[in-house]
Amino acid sequence: MFAPENTDITIDVSGIFDDGVKVSNFYDDTEQTVSNGTVTFNSGDNGTILLEKQTKTKGKVIVTHVNAETEEVFKTETVYGIVGEIGTAEPIDIEGYVFDHISGDIDTTDSTFEFSEEEKHVTLYYVFDSENYSYVKLTFVDAATGEYIDDPEILISSKGTTLYIEPKDIENY
Repeated sequence: MFAPENTDITIDVSGIFDDGVKVSNFYDDTEQTVSNGTVTFNSGDNGTILLEKQTKTKGKVIVTHVNAETEEVFKTETVYGIVGEIGTAEPIDIEGYVFDHISGDIDTTDSTFEFSEEEKHVTLYYVFDSENYSYVKLTFVDAATGEYIDDPEILISSKGTTLYIEPKDIENY
């Protein structure tokens, strides 16, 4: 079912589930018990609800994609599966970075993990791809005082490309 993002939605399930049956939203693992033929779930960030009867125990794995040098988090995702099933953690494409290594609750030889009742954590590390990319760090400094007036920015581009930098509007400057 598609719905507006992060909205509580009451769903008539009377023709599918009897009162007293536990139902879960597959995407966020929340549970509700059918009452008067309805259940209410939040649609989450993607505006999606997928109902299923609670018959098997689900496991949860938090997968984090991290800059190995700075520990900056690029992306975090939650993966759900049935306890005992095998899942795989796959590297993602991050411009200017290449996958380096994986660690956590995982078999590092083939990047697989087994879903269990306990929450697991997997971290994929990436390093800057200096063979194919360059970066420029921009700092914003008050010319009179030498003090930083805004957070630095890092611009990444493929080697051999021209980088155009525009002046930044900074309040009171």
